[in-house]
Parts: sequence; C-alpha cells; structure tokens
Amino acid sequence: MSERIFVTGGCGVNGSWVVRDLLERGFEVSSFDHSSDTSLMPDLRGAFELLVGDIRDGALVSRLVHQRKPAAIVHLAALVGYPQGRPDPKLVYDVNLGGTLNVLEAAVVGDVPRVVFTSSKSAYGVVTGAHARPTYQPVPETHVGLPAPASFLSMYGHAKVAGEGLGFNYCAAFGIDFFALRFATICAPGKLARHGPMSVHSRLIENGILGVPTTFGQGGDERDDIVYVRDVAQAIGRAVTTSHHGAEIYNVGQGRPFGLKDMATAIQRRFPGAICNVGPGYDFMKVGFGAYNVLDISKAGAQLGYAPQYDLDAMVGDYVAALERFGITPMAS
Repeated sequence: MSERIFVTGGCGVNGSWVVRDLLERGFEVSSFDHSSDTSLMPDLRGAFELLVGDIRDGALVSRLVHQRKPAAIVHLAALVGYPQGRPDPKLVYDVNLGGTLNVLEAAVVGDVPRVVFTSSKSAYGVVTGAHARPTYQPVPETHVGLPAPASFLSMYGHAKVAGEGLGFNYCAAFGIDFFALRFATICAPGKLARHGPMSVHSRLIENGILGVPTTFGQGGDERDDIVYVRDVAQAIGRAVTTSHHGAEIYNVGQGRPFGLKDMATAIQRRFPGAICNVGPGYDFMKVGFGAYNVLDISKAGAQLGYAPQYDLDAMVGDYVAALERFGITPMAS
C-alpha cells in the first residue's frame, strides 16, 4: 500500500496541482477543504479522498488526521482576501494562523512526522536596500523586511511569519519535520476567478486569449519574481519526499526579475494580436508599498533539488492548455 498524504486546501488554485503532483508521485491523498468544488481538477475526481470541513475546527482536523495516519501533512488552506469585502482581522487570523496551529496539533495527535507549510514572499513584508527596486537583488531566507502597512497583505504576511514560528517550535518540542516554502508571485489557471484583482498575470493571459486589451496606468518599471503553479507543486512534492530533516524555510520562484512587459511579450508570442499597455513607474497592483521582489532560490535547489521548469513561455503555454483541458472559460477583466 502506498503512503498517504493529508492535504489541506486541496481543491484550491494551488492545492489542485499539489494533489495532482502527489498522485503522480504514487501517493494516496486525502484532501481536507472547506468546499467540495473540484472544478479545477475534473480529471482527478474519484482519484483522491475529499473531506469537507472547517480548518478552524481543531478537533475535526485532529480526528481526521489521526484516523488516516498520513506520512505527511501539506498545509495550503488559507483565506485569500476579505470574504465580505471589508476588513475582518479576527477571521483572517483564525483561518490563516489558527488553522496552522490546528494542523500542527493534529500532527502531534496523529504522530505525523512531517508538515509542509505553504508560506509566501509576503512574510518578508517590505523588502529594503539592494533587495528593493531598482536593483532587485535576490532575497535570501535570512532577510528581514519592514512591516507592511495595515492591509490584508500585511495580515496575510503576519500569519505566514507566525505560522513559520509555530512550526519551528513544534519541531523543537515534538521532533516534527517542518518545511515552510515561501513562494514568489504565483501564476495559475483559475486564480483570476478565485482570487480576483491580485491575479495580474492571469488577467494578462486570459485577456490575451480573448483578444481583450489590458491597460495598466503604471508599473512598467516594476520587477517581480513569478512562479508557475506546476513549479509550486513540484517544490511541495520535493519537500514531502526529501531525506532532509528538521525545520527549514525555503524560497521558491524562478529567482529572476520579470516585468509586465516580459509577460506580455510571452503572451504575444502565443497570441500575436494581444495588446498590453503599461505606463511607466512602479507598483502595478497599486498596493502602496514595495510588495515586489526576486527570491534567492539557491537553498531550495541545494537541499530539495528544486529547479523551476516553467519560464514565461512555458507558463503561458501550459496555462492555456490547462484551461482547455479542464473546460475553464477565460475571463475578461
């Protein structure tokens, strides 16, 4: 019998590809999600166990993990944005930090030896010095940025940093392997529909498919690290299977700076009529602070064997193929 992996948020934008990757690696998968919506993974229906519940219900999470005795837990479940369109700090921290605490407790109760935690570049807050614009020197895992101004992004980042701290302490107290993967900006099919306006690169690709012009009033000089969701899944799969032990943080991205015009050029190679107009300056997402950076991925390469497989051209090509394969209708925005 193959080993089982317990995945939280497995029906999500990133989770669907993680489940697919783990199944391809020969694992059995139990996915715990707040929703039974498998529209991003129609090819996998019936191939994994789907459990529906609330990550805030610690007793439920512990019971399900204990019953399944997985070899590892991959924790992706998180709140992205404000469900009601207005700030709700308690809900954000209950889900994004309390959920992580519940997963770690479940690992203790279920005697699970490893937890892989999906963190984010938002854990760095506002990067400074040579790591900031205009030089964009790759950010190592040891970098400590400035706190981001109050917003959902800052709460999201706070919860990621605190979640990493929880994991390191659970490793020290109980011997659980804890690997936190800090992802660069993720490009993924379905992200535009699920995550909305923060899905800038999905917006470019899907408008390009539909022949709808895209205009950004500012941001032509901004650079950022972009990682495709299949590389996200690859990195998680490597963290699940690595022979390394302990508690570690790993950056995962392409390790290179890209601008919106670089993505637009890749899209135009696929769809010559695609139009993207980008004004000069920085901050194309208009978040008001430096949320853009390039990640130093050398540690993940050395310890996990991670190497990005999808450059911008491959990213666009696979994105378009995935929409067609899964019957996802592109959205104009």
